[in-house]
Amino acid sequence: MDILLCQLDEIGSKSLPLVALAGAAIGAVLSLESRSSLVRFGVKSMLPAALVYSIIHETGPVVTGLVVSGRVGAGIGAELGSMKVTEQIDAIEASGLGKGKSSAPDSGWGTVQIIVYPADTEAPTQTSAVSRP
Repeated sequence: MDILLCQLDEIGSKSLPLVALAGAAIGAVLSLESRSSLVRFGVKSMLPAALVYSIIHETGPVVTGLVVSGRVGAGIGAELGSMKVTEQIDAIEASGLGKGKSSAPDSGWGTVQIIVYPADTEAPTQTSAVSRP
């Protein structure tokens, strides 16, 4: 159970600031780009609603998926590289566990990401709605 909570913290709460920053930047750019079109048609007051709708339905989940998977993937790659340099992988193979059994704890990352992903998806929605110029 401690490993699960550690993975939830690593994937979810430590990725939240990066996801929120990406959502804020995309929200600001999206509002700047769509404002001129909305002014031209006289519906400038619809900008917040259009922005939140487009972030919730289109952009937010994609941005969250890319940012979280990039951050977590880089972390796993760095951890495996560190294990290779310190010869921990060779020690695992020498002890008879082999490569298949040693990667079993890493398969929990996918499960944890499914649990945390909906919570992290909310971050770009909130920050993009607040960051409009």
